[in-house]
Amino acid sequence: MCGKEEVMLQEEYWSVIQSRICKRCVDGNGYGDCRLPEGEECRLHHFLPDIIRTVTETRSDKIEEYVARLRKNICAICDYQAPDQVCLKRNQLECALDRYFPLVVEIIEMIKEDGARVPSI
Repeated sequence: MCGKEEVMLQEEYWSVIQSRICKRCVDGNGYGDCRLPEGEECRLHHFLPDIIRTVTETRSDKIEEYVARLRKNICAICDYQAPDQVCLKRNQLECALDRYFPLVVEIIEMIKEDGARVPSI
């Protein structure tokens, strides 16, 4: 997939994520906009390309396998996770990526199965 197509697909994924998750997120305003403190960025948005890659490369019926790859591919490079793999954000339920990851997997798998077309919502 070329760069432009990849960016367009990422935008489509993000649109569905905002519609289905961000509007209900405890850190949001009910309209899909984050209300995180200044200087903080939602991990869902920040790592979106890595999330998409991780989910599309994982083939399993078990969410635990997706979560293991999340920890290896994304949490390992996140600024909030310590070298000992402890993440205060995750432990305090403040990481939207961790909190909503099963829903993100469901959305990405649904879009992937639909031939990279975003289903109507």
